[in-house]
Order: sequence, then structure tokens, then C-alpha cells
Amino acid sequence: VAAQVADADGNPGAIYTSADSGATWSLSGAPQDWWASVASSADGTNLVAAAGNIATGTPGLVYASTNHGATWTPTIAPETYWASVVCSADGTKWVAAQAADTNRNPGVIYTSTNSGTTWNPSGAPGGWWASAASSANGTKLVAAAGNAAAGSPGPIYTSPDSGATWTATN
Repeated sequence: VAAQVADADGNPGAIYTSADSGATWSLSGAPQDWWASVASSADGTNLVAAAGNIATGTPGLVYASTNHGATWTPTIAPETYWASVVCSADGTKWVAAQAADTNRNPGVIYTSTNSGTTWNPSGAPGGWWASAASSANGTKLVAAAGNAAAGSPGPIYTSPDSGATWTATN
């Protein structure tokens, strides 16, 4: 699965899927949007995608697909400027990191343990989140903070407990 931020003409992008390890790509059923990040379960059935473009002032939603990207449904995660989403190998534990909220304040990291049906703010501090990653079972998380455009570097945080607690690394 791959997300396109914008097309060649500067319009909102699309999400593409591949069933043959990237040899060929097909347009998914996702709406056109300013896609920031997309993630897949190990088998490619469950997909999560986050949109939002702070440069254009266009916040976005987090979408879910349970059928390899054929159809997409917005989740109840807040509309905001998303930076990164990840999911566990089984597609049930999701993490969504905000670049910033709609007032352009440092963002929050949200977690879901039920494929995006419900979302909760994690124990991470507010930050200009840039990316996140997860272990296969969704218990070990890492997130990088920092706003390069504003000259505001940030640390990398780790969580050993699915986002309940976070520790800044050196």
C-alpha cells in the first residue's frame, strides 16, 4: 500500500495497493485527500491511512479499510494535521501521530486497540510528531518529534506498553 500526498498537478493524492509485492499497482477506493501516511496489517487486509496537510491548511481524518483498500471509512479520530499512522501485524492495534492540532499547537499521539473503532490519547507528551513505528504485536512503539520547518528539533520517544508510557531517548 502506498499513499500519494498530491498528484502531479498539485491536487489531493490517492492511495494505491499492490497484490504482487509492488510489481503492479491499483488505485484503491480511498477518497482523494492530502495523504500523510498509510499502514497495513501483515496480510494486507486491514489498512489505516491518515490525511492532513498543514502547509495548505487542510486538516484530515484517519480512514480504515478492512478489505484490502476496496472501500474506506472515516474513523472517529479527530480531524487534524496527521503525520504518521502504524498498525500491528494483525491489524488491531493502531497508532496515529499528529503533526499539530487544528490550531497548529504541538500534536498528540492517539492509540486504538480495536482497529480504529475507538481512539484514546496516549501517554506521550505533546510534540511536533513526524513519524511513528510499532512492533509486530503493537506493544513496543517509537515516535520521533520535531518540526524542521520551524527549526524545532525533538527527541525520539519509546513506549514498551502500547503507548501508556513514553520515555525520551538520547
